[in-house]
This record gives sequence, structure tokens and C-alpha cells, in this order.
Amino acid sequence: MKALFPSLFCAFFLLSFVAEANLQITDSQLRYGGSSTHKREFFSSTLAFSNAFTDCNLQNINLQFVERNDFRRSNININETSELNFGQTGTTLVTITTTDFDVVDEELEERGEVEIGTLSLTADKINATTPNPFNCEGSVTSNSIPVKLQLKNDLNLLSVEIKGPDGDFETVSEDSTETIIVDEDYDLRFKIRNAFESSSDIQLVNINIQIESNDLDIDKSTTISEIAAGEEGEKTTSVSVDDTGSDEVTVFISGDDRFGGKHGRIFTFNFDVEEAEEEEPADENDGDGDGVPDNSDECLDTISICDVDGAGCPIDSDEDGTCDALDLTPRPTQQETDEDEIDTTSANEDEELKEDITQKEQPTDDQDSTKGFIPFLIGFAVGIMVTAGFSVLIKS
Repeated sequence: MKALFPSLFCAFFLLSFVAEANLQITDSQLRYGGSSTHKREFFSSTLAFSNAFTDCNLQNINLQFVERNDFRRSNININETSELNFGQTGTTLVTITTTDFDVVDEELEERGEVEIGTLSLTADKINATTPNPFNCEGSVTSNSIPVKLQLKNDLNLLSVEIKGPDGDFETVSEDSTETIIVDEDYDLRFKIRNAFESSSDIQLVNINIQIESNDLDIDKSTTISEIAAGEEGEKTTSVSVDDTGSDEVTVFISGDDRFGGKHGRIFTFNFDVEEAEEEEPADENDGDGDGVPDNSDECLDTISICDVDGAGCPIDSDEDGTCDALDLTPRPTQQETDEDEIDTTSANEDEELKEDITQKEQPTDDQDSTKGFIPFLIGFAVGIMVTAGFSVLIKS
């Protein structure tokens, strides 16, 4: 009697196994999407199954789905299937809805192909000819197969750029090290693209950019409200580190599609924070008082009245050794370079020549005196001779 119960249990188990094996899903798995598949509202795939009974038909074929990895049971269904006679095969269309399915995990790493659950079928048995309660009563359940889904991450990070207080934006490479100065503000600019095809009209919304570094005490976030399908967006925010050191900086960027699913990227680089270089104090000594410090002055003993150039040397336009301020003729001598310019040297020489000729043509004062004295002597002699002759005539 004791051995009867185990025997009956084994017989019942074997009968159940045989019965369940009579409803078979012939596909080994259902797969949706792929690494290059954009997300859309739903996907459909055909599922094949068979009725291996020899005298029982199947009706009221229904789906049994056990969800996994946060996929909802209500997001998968099959088309209504009519009665399937014994020995026949049939198909049904299995549709999954991808609303609120995240293509990245909590750390924004791409999930790849995800097993969203397992699928099986149930059906009611009915007798094909005459009622036979023992053979064709009750229900039957098929074997289970996995259901897998993979979708493309459509949030693309085009570039990360950095700009210091006095510089221009420069591209930051993945895992590179950027040297910054403590307590200085640096701008980080992010360029992001919505990789959905423009024809899909699927926006990315609520785009969040989170910048973190534990050792450098960085925790900064900023947002972009939306980026249209096929379009680009950018956002600039500033960061500052108040202590020296080195650490990895992680940027988390995430956005939601209009179905509620999350897309995202992770970008890492390093900050090396240094103290600012101390500038050497300027040498303010200016021994000659020309306004140029001695450490830059090439002429240290310039006279105070002389103007100097940037090197501290006197300005001497004609290079005659006398600075312009003291030079009566500070400009260089002009050469004959202009046909309209008067040659003053030649004119002076001509004027001097004319004066010499004039002086030669005019009698001197001595010449005038000699010419007047000779007639006087002649007249005087004649007068004496006349007087002497007159005296002789009187005496005679």
C-alpha cells in the first residue's frame, strides 16, 4: 500500500509531462530589435506552435508571460487564435510595446540585448469527435521560451570642451588629463545630438548633465529641455576647484524619449589642479628717471631733458650724438630727392659770385681819392706858373 502512492504520483507526473508536451512552441526564442534598431512604440514577431495530440483539439489559446528586467507584463500580447486541431501547426503574432523601456541601465551603461521575460502558451483541450473526459478535458501548457529585446542608444555625445579664464574652448578627449588652476573658473561645453531619424519626430527631453568628482568635491548639474529628432543641442556650465589634487571627473548625460525610456552616455576625464605660478615682482628702480626701469634700460645714464625710446635710450633722429631735445638741428640733412626742392647751396654760390663781380666793377675809395688829387696838383702848378709870369711882367 505504501508503494502504491509513489507509483501513482510518478504515473500522474509522466502523464502530465506527456500532455504538456503535446502543445509545443517550435521557436527556440523571440528576439526583437538589434544594436542598430531605433526605438519605436511597438514591435511584432510571429510565433509558431503545434498541437501534437492525436485526438484532442485546442481552443482558447492564451499567452503566459513572466516579465524580467523591469519589463511590464501588460506590454506583450498575442493575436486571438482560433481552434487548432490535433496534429496541426499554427502561428500567432506576438506584439511588445516598448514604452518606458530604458536602453541604458542605472549607471547609463548600454544594456545591449535584454531578456525581458519568458513566454509560454496555454490552451483548453476539447475532444475532436466524441466526448472523452479522460483524454480531452482540462487545459494544457506549452514549453517556455525566452523573449529578448535590444534597442539603439540614440543620445550621442559629440564633444566635451573646456575653456580657461583667458583662453579659447579646447576639446577634451576621453580619459585625458586637464591641468587647471585652483580657484579659477573653467567653462565646460557639451554638444549633444538626438540620433533619432528626423522623420521619426521622436524628441529627447529632460536631458540632464551631471558632473561629479569625489576627491575634488565637484557635484554640478545642468539641463537641456529638449532636442528634436536629428538635431543637436549644447550646454555650457562652469566649474571651479578650491583645493589642489588630481582625480577622475565623470560626466553622466541622460535624456528620455517620448515613450518614457531612458537614453544616456558616460564620459570620463581627469583634472590635475595646481597652484597659480607666482610672478616675480617687477624691478621699479629707475636711476636716470627716464621712466624705464633699470632692469630694462639699455642706457642707464640718460640726461633727464632727453626723451627716450622703449629701451630707455635718448631719441636722436639725425644720429649725431645729441638727443633731439638739445640738438639745434634735430632732423637728418635732406638730400636732393625732390625736383621741386630749391638748391640753396647753388643759389648762395651764385649770389656770392655776383657780389665779387660787382665789387670788381666798382672803384675803391683810394682810387676815387687819387683821381681827384692829380687835377689839383696840375691846377696848383699852373697857378704858380701864371703868378710867376705875371710878376716878371710887372717888374719889367
